[in-house]
Amino acid sequence: MNLVSHFLVLLLLSFLVTNVFALRISLVKREHRALKDYAEAKASNPFGNKYSNPKNGLQAGNTIVIGGNVVSLGSYYIQMTAGTPAQNFTVLFDTGSSNLAIPVLGCKSCGKTRQFNPLDSVSFQNIHFGTPTCSICSPPDYFNDVNKCVFGRPILYETSNLCGFGITYDGGGSSLGGYLVSDRVCLDSLCISNMIFGLITQEIPANQFVTSPEDGIIGFAHEFNACNPTCSAPIFDRISKDLAIPNVFSYCLTLDNGGLLDLGFIDNEKYSGVLDWTPIEVKRWYNMYLLDIRIAGKSIGLPKYLYTTTNDVIGTFIDSGTNIILFNPYAYQTIAELFSTHYAYLPGISNGVLFGATGGGCISDNEMSNNITLFPDLEFLFPRYESSDTFVVSVPAPSYFIHYNKQWCLGLGVAAGIGTVLGDLFIQNFYVVHDKENSRVGLGKLTKC
Repeated sequence: MNLVSHFLVLLLLSFLVTNVFALRISLVKREHRALKDYAEAKASNPFGNKYSNPKNGLQAGNTIVIGGNVVSLGSYYIQMTAGTPAQNFTVLFDTGSSNLAIPVLGCKSCGKTRQFNPLDSVSFQNIHFGTPTCSICSPPDYFNDVNKCVFGRPILYETSNLCGFGITYDGGGSSLGGYLVSDRVCLDSLCISNMIFGLITQEIPANQFVTSPEDGIIGFAHEFNACNPTCSAPIFDRISKDLAIPNVFSYCLTLDNGGLLDLGFIDNEKYSGVLDWTPIEVKRWYNMYLLDIRIAGKSIGLPKYLYTTTNDVIGTFIDSGTNIILFNPYAYQTIAELFSTHYAYLPGISNGVLFGATGGGCISDNEMSNNITLFPDLEFLFPRYESSDTFVVSVPAPSYFIHYNKQWCLGLGVAAGIGTVLGDLFIQNFYVVHDKENSRVGLGKLTKC
């Protein structure tokens, strides 16, 4: 897979006798508890009022409804508008990529999606090849020279003198291509002018969004991943800068009923206890220093460098655009062997059905019976932010399975070139906070979404 950018593949769960469903590793993700006392609130949210729940009148911010699910759709999406007057689009919500891209009118390979018409927007501007904007090919803080490129020189779009872009996925197995433009973009009431984004003129293979409600993709990761090869600031970085909103966003996802995205604040009502913070390892994805993987409290016994970013591995990161939990091949094999050794009495283990070559095996309701509660927790050990301490987060057995159409399908898979990808099945257990201002990720035990 080409993990310099992100995933766009269809993962068909192995051993599906009746072709129940497919999971997409995407381009490609209310009742509240009462606030605890002030001391606990300070412990869970050390920013104080700065990032607190806007319902308490402490900080302006927006909560956006996330649509989608894992089971029948395989992705999560939000609504946005582009242009003046506004043109409406549905875009994949993706914390594992950084670009905003929507199809342009006339894109023949874009399927039955809504397409942006530049002629209908009075605020639209093309970005021409050779201009200073097109020539930015590295983040400002990477080389301290935005014209020194991280992924090659800017490209000319065909013969039109426009600034082109090309994003590859799945090791070049799929891609989006087109040209960069500038226009007004809004997420709910948060609007910015002159947002640089991609207009898709070609999808390879064609019709990548045809079976889903999404028209395009919106990425929330770091700017490094938005260099394709011209760099453009991710949308929430622009919102934070232009509207003076803290560069922090938080979200929760449910397995079958969307979620909520909090822009510019942390909602203390969505989680219990305190937030556990861990530092961001590399500012590309939301790479985290995973120290160990445990099964029911026992380490799987692998060195931590297998989970971190190295010369040819992108490490461990949390990603709303990946449905399941992915491990590198050796970690996956080790987990499968440990299950076989210690949990052979559980259905689907001794016969190798659940842990197939690529994961994702399924067993019937009758086979599973009441045994789901006997499957062990998966545990992930992280360093605590600005501390020598560590903390563990647990994913209980029901959360790493998908129950659909009277089948239980294992939501653990394998992919080369990664440490671990903590996708939607992991995320559904937590209120997740991405704090770019302090280069850290927070995880709180989700209470309601």
